Amino acid sequence: MKKLTILLIILQLGNSLFSQCYFQETYGYSNSESSRCYTSTLNNNLLIVGSWQDYISCNPQWDYGINQLYILEIDTCGSIIKEKTIQNDTDKIISFIDVLDSSNYLLLGSMGIPCENPYFGFMQISSEGEIINSEIFGEDYEGLCEDATKLTNNNYVMVGDDLVLVVNSEGDAITSRRINFSKNYSYLKLKKVINIPETNDVIILGDLNYPFDLILMKLDKDLNTVWEQIYDYSTFDHTYGCMGLTEDNSILLSNTFPDTTIDSHVYQKNQILKLNENGDPLWSQFYHGMDSIALFNIGEIKDTKEIIVSGIYDRDSIDYTNNNDIYFMRLDSLGNFINDTEF
Repeated sequence: MKKLTILLIILQLGNSLFSQCYFQETYGYSNSESSRCYTSTLNNNLLIVGSWQDYISCNPQWDYGINQLYILEIDTCGSIIKEKTIQNDTDKIISFIDVLDSSNYLLLGSMGIPCENPYFGFMQISSEGEIINSEIFGEDYEGLCEDATKLTNNNYVMVGDDLVLVVNSEGDAITSRRINFSKNYSYLKLKKVINIPETNDVIILGDLNYPFDLILMKLDKDLNTVWEQIYDYSTFDHTYGCMGLTEDNSILLSNTFPDTTIDSHVYQKNQILKLNENGDPLWSQFYHGMDSIALFNIGEIKDTKEIIVSGIYDRDSIDYTNNNDIYFMRLDSLGNFINDTEF
């Protein structure tokens, strides 16, 4: 369960909450699982929501992976306190979890009937993992929710495909916007959203295809565009949704694109960018030529201003060993490489 371990490592190194002990734990339920979101409980334990796929046949031509959920609560040393699996006939991909109070959690993501298109939806569950309520926000909100964030006013912004949706904790859709770039691009996929502290504005990161470019935009509380920037660094710019804010609200993000092709095999290169609060580049650094590393998390350590990046070293794409190692990299405040390691 590689991605779950990445989240634990980056939290342990970047957050004083985990300063009393070092842990590197893996928790496995199946061969096809991942963790998409996590949060802290009121007693400083860690809640992690993930999913694994059970494949069912939708028609004779292809199989469909229906996502079944699991929820873990672990203490600050990685020991499991509670674990709960949630299975029913609804396909669920959860991208955000929030603690509403000591006994109730809100989960945001996509839900739908297996073999059909998903819709933006929500679940309310108890601290014991029992489902209290589970619905979609409406027929107008079709799409795969990639990420969500909580605003200062306690509403939430969800993003995915070309949709931005504002909702509240009661399961009400407040406002939405479809972002259209059809004149110049064939497809938009919004991947990551973060709230600017002490405001109700958000920064959204996404992919534009075709051609393949990155898009970054700032939206206000009414989803009006404050600014937008498009970045074209190669013929195939792509993000896995790796974005974060520094203490001064500068923006960190990553870009992945093909570097070298040998014997029909494509090796990736990674780029880390630091941008000012208007999306203008401050510096850009390149890493990992002739490797296949996908970066999923990026953040700043406040005390040192060092940058922590983590992801997956896809060894299977290089030597076909069916083994994806966890990758961890540390940079200085200007993006200069300090060290890295694999697990």
